Amino acid sequence: MSTLSDYMKSKKSISDVLLVSDIDGTLMNRDSLVSDENKAAVQEFIDMGGKFSVCTGRVIGSSEWIHLPVNMPSILHNGGSIYDYEKKEILWTVPMPDTVKDLIHELLLQFPQMAWTVYTPKEQIYLHHNSWAEWLTSIEGCDPDAIGENLEDIKDPIIKFVVPAAPEEIEEARSYLDKKFTQEPNPGVLYDVSLPTLFEFTSTTSDKGSALKELSRMTGYALEDIIYMGDNMNDMTALQSAGFAIVPASGHEEAKKVADYITLDQDENIMIDVLNEIKKGLE
Repeated sequence: MSTLSDYMKSKKSISDVLLVSDIDGTLMNRDSLVSDENKAAVQEFIDMGGKFSVCTGRVIGSSEWIHLPVNMPSILHNGGSIYDYEKKEILWTVPMPDTVKDLIHELLLQFPQMAWTVYTPKEQIYLHHNSWAEWLTSIEGCDPDAIGENLEDIKDPIIKFVVPAAPEEIEEARSYLDKKFTQEPNPGVLYDVSLPTLFEFTSTTSDKGSALKELSRMTGYALEDIIYMGDNMNDMTALQSAGFAIVPASGHEEAKKVADYITLDQDENIMIDVLNEIKKGLE
């Protein structure tokens, strides 16, 4: 396993790399907060001339709520869109298939107690109110009063949908879908567990790795010049695509297997460690 400082020694300046980071489980600690120390380290990286972006399952509002400094377009919806925070402009989207509403409707009937949540390019719509929906609004910084919309009222393209629930409920829904798609074709929906209590759905043509390649094209940074930080299975394609992959010590074991560098636990202000390693390489 190489070191980040060794990787940076091949660069002429800090602006020769684009640093892209996941939020939840990486920059965000177990209290669902990005610490002031992590934010300050990101700002110092930017002030030194660095280019910083995020790659997250969050949408515009729930990522802006964190007040994390960025100075490059960022990947949202787990790879379903790219958004420019400075210009307030959606640059690229990968909508789910048109038939996805039929699938969501079926899941609402099969699991009516679960808090299915739909994400369009600009907003998230909560279709059911329960304690898990309130948990999701709390970690996303959203208004709980937004809960209770109707699926039929959603007119914008659906980029992803999720359900926050107890792990055993998620496993039940996952087993239902696994069985369903052995009997009929999958309409183009990718589903995975991003947190033990969060089941996420995107288009099969949408993932963080594919979005990272699009971000590379947009920004002019070659993939080999992108540093990616992530902690979970939904980060795998991005970790494998980037020139240098960083995973927290608290990250998923499979993610750590593909890491070039394992940094501190997510509760230990990992951006400070990453910035220190970058500085060493530029000395």
